[in-house]
Amino acid sequence: SMVCGLSALGAMKAQSQPTEVSMSSYNFSNGVHPTLAVTFQDTRANAVEAHWRDVLKQVSHKVSNRKELTGFTALIPSISQDTMRVLVKAVESKGTGQVVCHVAFFTVVGYVGPDSDPAVLQSAREFVRQHALDLRLALANEAVAEAERHLDQYRRDLVTLRRDHDRAIGQRERNMQKDSIAAQDQARLAEELKAKDTEVAEAQARSGPNASEQEMEELKRLKKEQQKLSSELAAAGRAEANARKRTDNAAQALTRNEKAQADLEVKIQRQEELVEQLRRKQAAIQ
Repeated sequence: SMVCGLSALGAMKAQSQPTEVSMSSYNFSNGVHPTLAVTFQDTRANAVEAHWRDVLKQVSHKVSNRKELTGFTALIPSISQDTMRVLVKAVESKGTGQVVCHVAFFTVVGYVGPDSDPAVLQSAREFVRQHALDLRLALANEAVAEAERHLDQYRRDLVTLRRDHDRAIGQRERNMQKDSIAAQDQARLAEELKAKDTEVAEAQARSGPNASEQEMEELKRLKKEQQKLSSELAAAGRAEANARKRTDNAAQALTRNEKAQADLEVKIQRQEELVEQLRRKQAAIQ
């Protein structure tokens, strides 16, 4: 779309771009007739014909679109007091992005051409020029609006990325904190478990075959505490591994996010330049 036209637009200077109407001819379905022709850039034949269909509807009794656009019993007082027929055909030049629009006026004295009354020819030329100018302005407005829509979207995307970046920094910090707490827990629990292992060993040594019920209960309690500490130590190890993995993930997400932001900033700058060029182009149309 318009974004693709960036390099081509870059070559354009901000000089004025008058709407030029030249004498030409075209082989319509009912023969070759003189035409008033205008060349349009960066558009499609169907867009040009859609515009002229609306023009013809305003001045004609009936509009047909069989082989070319035809306005029947058209009344354009500036050109002729009598009704006339208007034929329009837009022709795309393959691969150039150019469309040549041919407009033929058939009046009571024949087709308007180089040999017509100069005043009639001038009026026909002005009619074509005015409507071509309207279309060029409409196309330029559309191009600016589309480029601005893309620019707004890119800017919104950048705001989202920055918000995600802040969130990822927060997550990374929280996970680093969890990692540190889990490491401290492990050190503490390892110490406690070591002390408990000693207690259990001592209790076992004391309670030989003739251990009293009280000593057996004591040993059972100590073993239960030993088991609990062992489970807590393993859980702290898992918590540390998880926190470390999440910290790494957050760090990778930050790297990806920062690259995406940098890419998007380049895209925004290019799009701003494109909008500026399209606005200059729009302002130069006359």
